[in-house]
Amino acid sequence: MKFKSNSKVIAPRVLSDLGCGLDTFGLALDGLYDEVLVKPSAMAGIQITEVVGNKTNIPLDCIQNAAGAAALAVLLLLLAQHDLDPKLGLSLTLRKRIPVGYGLGSSAASAVAGAIAVNEAFGRPLDKRELLPFAAAGDALVEGVGRLNAVVPALLGGCFLVQDAQALRYHRLPFLKGLQVVLVYPRNIRLLQQGQRGLLPAQLPTADFARQAAQAAALVQALYMGDLASIQAALSFQPLEPYWKRAIPHFDQIKSTALDMGALGCSLAGKGSAVFALCKNSLDAEEIGTAMGRIYEQA
Repeated sequence: MKFKSNSKVIAPRVLSDLGCGLDTFGLALDGLYDEVLVKPSAMAGIQITEVVGNKTNIPLDCIQNAAGAAALAVLLLLLAQHDLDPKLGLSLTLRKRIPVGYGLGSSAASAVAGAIAVNEAFGRPLDKRELLPFAAAGDALVEGVGRLNAVVPALLGGCFLVQDAQALRYHRLPFLKGLQVVLVYPRNIRLLQQGQRGLLPAQLPTADFARQAAQAAALVQALYMGDLASIQAALSFQPLEPYWKRAIPHFDQIKSTALDMGALGCSLAGKGSAVFALCKNSLDAEEIGTAMGRIYEQA
């Protein structure tokens, strides 16, 4: 097996949790993508030569970079299983289009793009599901938490439920055609997953998590039934929102505005500072998004 050709790979942003499913649900979103360009290098291994759009000082070192770590892991596997020159090297350029710190699965997208880029360079010897553990490891390196609900949709596209991250067990869910997601975020406030988890108290009410489990199960049923009213009811409760929203200015006003205008649900996007609203159609999304954004503009 030899290097086939230079490649460019894109991976999408992701909406994690969907309000009621902490570390469980994930939905791939159109619009913004991270890109990885790969070509041969005279140096062995993986070298990240540049991170374009690097506004948060993302390191070039592979052991600190989600795309680089995932790419290196895939390359090492191919070296071990196929007849490759051990001195073979690849150069990666990472183009960051998904902003960091807003809960949009930025590290997951980079890890996925890095893993796929190396696989593409050698003619796709692995299928996407075989790339999953390498992409997940790259994401976990940056986030500090091993999870799949951002990685799986970034890799496979669509909506997913993660049942067991360690066992790599997940299930594809239907997503109703026509539903739209609105995202707003304050550009000057970036939150990291580790920081958001640090805002939680030492103990949380058991009743809250029992209710969250019920809401998550109800959302799965509602998606299969295609029932908008049931989706709206399932998105009405997020037990960690009272703690995490403290880091997001004007959250209560933004949420109440979206819900009053007919959004099916509104909550935090992943563990970052973005707020999402799930809307019934593109017209509602346009109007609700404008109203949500106006709150930040006026502030």
